[in-house]
Amino acid sequence: MDKLANQLRAAGWTDETKISQQIVKEEKGLVRNALADNQSPAKRIFEMAKSAVFTPKPPAAAPVPGTPLDGNLPARSILPVRTIKPRRRLARRSGHPPHARQR
Repeated sequence: MDKLANQLRAAGWTDETKISQQIVKEEKGLVRNALADNQSPAKRIFEMAKSAVFTPKPPAAAPVPGTPLDGNLPARSILPVRTIKPRRRLARRSGHPPHARQR
């Protein structure tokens, strides 16, 4: 209820005792009204808090495979691209391995 106290101060309330009394009065009113409506006072207060403060985050985009969860790659983790040499053929047109081929 610090937010309410700050709102009351902004509205010109200066006596801390009266601010505390007003907060208690409003809390009791919330409970009384919730019970009169056959609702849980805790649920009513929770819903009020959600509407005043809580804003849900939008859903996150799907992660790209192979990247860290935060999307930031440290410079050392990026490996240099290397070319792969093709393997030598074991048999050429003659049908013999390259090292055994005679001319």
